Amino acid sequence: MADKPTNWHHAPHHVFVSETTYMAIDGTLHKEHLVRGHERLKLLEKSLFEIMNARGWKMRARALFSKQYRWIGVSPGTGSIRRLMQHLHSEH
Repeated sequence: MADKPTNWHHAPHHVFVSETTYMAIDGTLHKEHLVRGHERLKLLEKSLFEIMNARGWKMRARALFSKQYRWIGVSPGTGSIRRLMQHLHSEH
């Protein structure tokens, strides 16, 4: 068995740069439709706005679906995208 390459193109090194625009795409486990219906989508949207605001991020765009969401935002002077995503996922 060959060794795993250390510079695999699907897992690049993630570097956080403050005051930079990022796009995040994430989905549900096993691509299950867990966020079905208007009420659940509104709850996800509200949570995303509240968490981004609390962490100093500025939302620029978003697209929310039953099994996936995407957003574009500007990072604050401190923090990390990893902590932001962990916070969001711990809420849902």
